[in-house]
Amino acid sequence: MPFTPPQARLKVVAREDQRTDARLAAARVALRIGDRAAAAFTPCSCRITPDAFGTCLPWPGFLEVLAATEDDPAVARRRLDEAERIWQELGSPYGVARHELAWARVLSGPEAQVAAASAEAAFQAVGARAMAARAAERLAAIRSESRSGLTIQSLGGFRVLRGGEPVPLGEWQSRKARDLLKILVARRGRPITREAMCEALWPDEDPGPLANRLSVALTTVRTVLDPDRALVQDHFVRADKTTIALETERLTVDLEAFHADADEGRRRLRRGDIDGATRLQLRILDLDPYDEPAHLDLVALLARVGRHGDARRRYEAHAERMGEIGIEAAAFPAQDRQPALVA
Repeated sequence: MPFTPPQARLKVVAREDQRTDARLAAARVALRIGDRAAAAFTPCSCRITPDAFGTCLPWPGFLEVLAATEDDPAVARRRLDEAERIWQELGSPYGVARHELAWARVLSGPEAQVAAASAEAAFQAVGARAMAARAAERLAAIRSESRSGLTIQSLGGFRVLRGGEPVPLGEWQSRKARDLLKILVARRGRPITREAMCEALWPDEDPGPLANRLSVALTTVRTVLDPDRALVQDHFVRADKTTIALETERLTVDLEAFHADADEGRRRLRRGDIDGATRLQLRILDLDPYDEPAHLDLVALLARVGRHGDARRRYEAHAERMGEIGIEAAAFPAQDRQPALVA
């Protein structure tokens, strides 16, 4: 094999990098204008081969483009997981920020909102103002989609909002229909048997007539969620002969947003991103201002990174919230407190 001078090898790598960057840019442009076929074709047409130094890059940017063109959510998530692993190995803050934005474009509901907010903050941290604006644009779009659709609020009181307006109590017809929906929300998309639902709604009653009463309550819930009957009846509440479940991906549920923030907080704490975890603790407290463990975790996090003044102010806010509900506030937490988010 003929010897290739190092300078020549560097030129080969540089030319290949330029071609790769141009192809990736073209794929992203195609994706932005809505040409999914062209966006998917560009990375698929690129042959990934070892460079002059024997390394082989699977190009995380291309994986993100492919994820955005993928119809199967499971496949899209696998591509994004692989891209995320590569960005972390490369240690690229800008790449990680772009990856958060890619997640925001693939996901929906609370998860997408968390990803878009994280992308905006990460771009701002590295001074990428144009990309921060793009992430903010995506975040605004997600929030707009939530406002124009259905929202179920279950933390601090239960109510259903259609287009931002609460559903009048008179539309429920019975308290049992509201209770049925509350149980489905608490199940977080997991099916519950009809028998178990009847037992929860009408304990100690003769099971004979309960099947019909359950059907009536189920119809009421579906009517509240889709009063114009514009969608198939299983769109929001899926039911068969034996089970019932809420389709949590098709509407906004504050409980799901809470868990999405908590999951993101766990991920950030495992990677040592204290500031990111702090922002998410604040989001959790926005949803539930009386969550004492979340208050104490936030105080401990702030103290751990030397922000003692902020930690003291957050502890005072915690004590004030607890006083509002007649509970004595816990003592100021130790800095080595193990946050509940990583439990």
